[in-house]
Amino acid sequence: MKKIIFLIFIVLGSNTFAQFVTRVAVVDMNKVYQEFFKNSEAVRQLEQLRDTIQNEVNRMNREINQLEQQLLAARSSNDSRAIISIEQNLQSKREFLREFIRVKQTQYNNERDALTKSPSFLTEALNTIRFVAESRGFTIVFRVDDPNLLYYNVESDITDFVIDRLKSR
Repeated sequence: MKKIIFLIFIVLGSNTFAQFVTRVAVVDMNKVYQEFFKNSEAVRQLEQLRDTIQNEVNRMNREINQLEQQLLAARSSNDSRAIISIEQNLQSKREFLREFIRVKQTQYNNERDALTKSPSFLTEALNTIRFVAESRGFTIVFRVDDPNLLYYNVESDITDFVIDRLKSR
């Protein structure tokens, strides 16, 4: 009789324990951001900045290439004054290009990061993540790029559900 009571206690206890099992999900916030803002004005401006920077870098590279061609011509004609002048100009343009790329890359990264951290996006994304997680029975949600996340099963990835929910709004 005591064994039966003990077994009943174990079965009831395991059912109670099963109700407290934590289900964990993951979400790729970068993918959510890209899909959510894909057609927004802010993203178009960011893409325009990227294109403007790239066009300017391409223009500067063409100038450098032209100077390199001039340097070859000056060297073939042994024009030492032209060689010195072109080399100085070439060095100056290369240094300017490196600094330009560094500054503009920082500017672009800062604007991109500010966009993904905008309060309206974060609020809507977090509310949607909460809704999707709760409706699918998850109690904890981690970011896919969390350095503490060592492994996850693709079935626990709710990114596409979050994106679908955001698009339907």
